[in-house]
Amino acid sequence: LLLAHVAKQRGAGIDVLGIDRNPALIEECRRRTALAELDDVVRFEARPVDDARDLGEVHAVVALHACDTATCDAIALGVAANASLIAVAPCCQAELARAWSELAHTAGGFAPVWNAPHLRREIAAHVTDAMRMTLLRAAGYRVSAAELASEHTSKNTLLRAERDVHRLVVVGHARGTLRRRDTDHGELRPADAHALPDRIRSGAEKL
Repeated sequence: LLLAHVAKQRGAGIDVLGIDRNPALIEECRRRTALAELDDVVRFEARPVDDARDLGEVHAVVALHACDTATCDAIALGVAANASLIAVAPCCQAELARAWSELAHTAGGFAPVWNAPHLRREIAAHVTDAMRMTLLRAAGYRVSAAELASEHTSKNTLLRAERDVHRLVVVGHARGTLRRRDTDHGELRPADAHALPDRIRSGAEKL
C-alpha cells in the first residue's frame, strides 16, 4: 500500500496485485486498501503464488516474509514473468532443515550442525538464501543480500535481484543445458539446467 500511495501521489501509473492463499487475510487487505482510498490501483486475490501465471507484463515482484518455500515460489514467479526487479524478505525456511534433521545423530563433518536443532534451522536458512542468490544470478539477475533494520522480527534478510541484461546473454540451449556468455570475460560457460528446481528452471529457460 505504501508503494501504491507514493506512486499515486507522484502521478506515476501503477497497478499493484497482492496474492495470498488465505482468504481472510485477503479480505482484510481489501478493507484496508479501501480505507486508504487506493482500491483503484491496488487489488488482491486469494490463490497460491505458484498458480499466478496469467499476470501479463510484470515489472517487479515483492514478497515480505513469505513462509518456507513460498519465497521460492515468488522468486520463480519473478523469473518466469521476466520481472525487472525481484525483492524478497524470506521468513521461516524449513525445507532444508527438515532434510538435515534426518541426519541427526549421524557422524560426519556437519554432525555438530545436524545434531543441534537451532543451528540446523539457522544455517539451513542462510544456505537456502545463498542458493536462491546463485539461481537468480544463473537466471540473469544482479543480486545482493542486505540486513533490514527491524525491532519486530529476526527474519531481516532482504534479497534484491535486478535483471542484468549487460552481463548475461543466453546464446542457445540444447538437451536442457543453457550456455551463457559472461560479457566481462568474453567466455561461454555451460550451466546445467537440471540442477535448478523446476519452478525456477522453467523461468530461466524462457530467457
